Amino acid sequence: MPVVGNRKFDYTPEGEAAAKSYAESSGIPLREGYRGGGKIKYAGGGRTVGTVIETEQDRVQRRFGCS
Repeated sequence: MPVVGNRKFDYTPEGEAAAKSYAESSGIPLREGYRGGGKIKYAGGGRTVGTVIETEQDRVQRRFGCS
């Protein structure tokens, strides 16, 4: 996707021409193409760790196995 500064333009021929024109008139360089990304890498083989808030009732159920 053609990008000039923070402004994005369409992949159409008109959009690419508009991006080139805007880059020349503003003096901001035209940036095109894919900037990276891809698969997200998780630490620990994909396992995510979050904060679990356990209530007193949950603790009793887990400890004694009753409802």
